[in-house]
Amino acid sequence: MYKIAWHQLFSHPLPENHRFPMEKYNLLPEQLLYEGTVQSSQFFNPTALNDEVILLTHSKSYLHKLNNLELSPAEVRRIGFSMSSSLILREKIIMQGTLEASLNAFNDGIAFNVAGGTHHAFTDKGEGF
Repeated sequence: MYKIAWHQLFSHPLPENHRFPMEKYNLLPEQLLYEGTVQSSQFFNPTALNDEVILLTHSKSYLHKLNNLELSPAEVRRIGFSMSSSLILREKIIMQGTLEASLNAFNDGIAFNVAGGTHHAFTDKGEGF
């Protein structure tokens, strides 16, 4: 039976009238369960990806800025979400979910992450959702 990464922190609070449809991260699992497409036992809650693995993609200086909430206003604007420690934790959990889902797909032929990517990652910046 294939596995699906989901965590309650996937649905991050946003300011009123923000254009990103954050609620989809709660609605998608609910709909899949309602339809009978999946069973609750298929969902797993990833933990936060560790910084050592993040450094395989992002530069040390960028990761430092993220971990210490030191992005400039222009960098924050490019990402599209206000910076907070809960947002950084959310992104690390999403990344771990994608990693675990990928490994599960090797065994089960399929797996996915409900929040499998909300930004365009570069070595030294984030951009868009």
